[in-house]
Amino acid sequence: MLCSCICICVVLLLFTVVIVCLKLRQEKCELEETLEKEQEYQVNKLMRRIEKLQAEVVSKQATLEQVSLFHRYHQLLFCLTPKLRCSRLAW
Repeated sequence: MLCSCICICVVLLLFTVVIVCLKLRQEKCELEETLEKEQEYQVNKLMRRIEKLQAEVVSKQATLEQVSLFHRYHQLLFCLTPKLRCSRLAW
């Protein structure tokens, strides 16, 4: 009788351990899935930010090139204007 009680207790204990292991495995899978989704969200968020920053850099480079060309044009105009005035006066 005692032996059968011990056997039943051992079986119940093993059954409980198996159930706990299955629950832990399920929880692990759910946590891994949640982590994967969070990582994907963060990567997508960073990619959008990188793309936005790249667009800003391109825009600022274009503006800088326009300003640089405008500045060179004015320097050239400033350098040529006195010569043109002097050559008109010489006529």
